[in-house]
Amino acid sequence: MADYRQLKGILLDLQSHRQRQQNHPGDERIQKRFLVEDMFNHLDINGDGHLSSSELAQLMKRDDLEEVFSDCTPEDLLRFDDYNNDGSLTLQELYTAFRK
Repeated sequence: MADYRQLKGILLDLQSHRQRQQNHPGDERIQKRFLVEDMFNHLDINGDGHLSSSELAQLMKRDDLEEVFSDCTPEDLLRFDDYNNDGSLTLQELYTAFRK
């Protein structure tokens, strides 16, 4: 679980770096929610409102992150936070994943 928490921290940091030019002052919780929503939109390649295993795997290749992650990968989001076990993540499930 420590590796998984580290994975989520890395994902938020990466998204924050992508959005550095957009400064959103205010409540830290609101900033985190904005980052998660923006991350979801970045990862939802086909725009269907769900993150699939293949979309999460493409993050590793597209952003050249193979060496960044240790024992966890973005696909572990499905393993730990796909609450309805449908094989994909909705925006609400991603919000919940990053609230922990």
